[in-house]
Amino acid sequence: FIKLYYSKNSIPSEIIINRKAWNNKSDKKALEGYLTRLKGSKVEFIIPQRGDKVKLIEIAEKNAHYLLENKILQELQDKLNLPELPQTIECFDISNLGDEHIVAGMTQFKDGKANKTAYRKFEIQSTLGKQDDFAAMREVVYRRYHRLQKENKEMPELIIIDGGKGQVTASMKALKQLNLQIPLIGLAKQDEEIVLPNSNDTLKFKKTSPMMLLIRKIRDATHTLVINYNRQKRKIKMRKEALQLNLPQGNN
Repeated sequence: FIKLYYSKNSIPSEIIINRKAWNNKSDKKALEGYLTRLKGSKVEFIIPQRGDKVKLIEIAEKNAHYLLENKILQELQDKLNLPELPQTIECFDISNLGDEHIVAGMTQFKDGKANKTAYRKFEIQSTLGKQDDFAAMREVVYRRYHRLQKENKEMPELIIIDGGKGQVTASMKALKQLNLQIPLIGLAKQDEEIVLPNSNDTLKFKKTSPMMLLIRKIRDATHTLVINYNRQKRKIKMRKEALQLNLPQGNN
């Protein structure tokens, strides 16, 4: 990359890098010699350990990360035909064990990064005693955005639902009930296909593309959040049951 880049761009006397771009000292000398001949004066590589040059490296890394994330978000907007750049993405998942411990989790990602302070966990209220993932998803999506409406807070530019057509349809019903038009997609687990509302078609992209890696990263973070919450609720219930079994007869 260094050879290609500086064969087409002006060459500075000092090239500051964050790690070695050579295997040994002779490789470094050869690379510096090549660039010195192109420039017509001495060129030196520097890997700073402290001071202002380290700060320059840190700024460059942050800028590169921002540009990369922005490029991925731009790809998301283009591929999904979104009206705005999805700078804020929220994702929902449901977890249950039979008819008990039905809970939901929501993660929020801003500019491609997890915003853990905005993560939310929900106890499902509308499906007590029965397993109904569709109703549970409708409830939690409604509760989330009804609250944002009441508090007059900004809505996300994209909602991701961990699930297929049924979960997506249920979520869209909740948004319609709130008179909200927020772009929403589902991510079907089996084939990692993107499920679209109001359409029987699905979108398929290369699973290892930057866009799909981001979507899967968000989905996986949400799945981890809700699974851990489910386990926590089960442990609490098991402790309560154990305590009740150990109570003296006079306290029954």
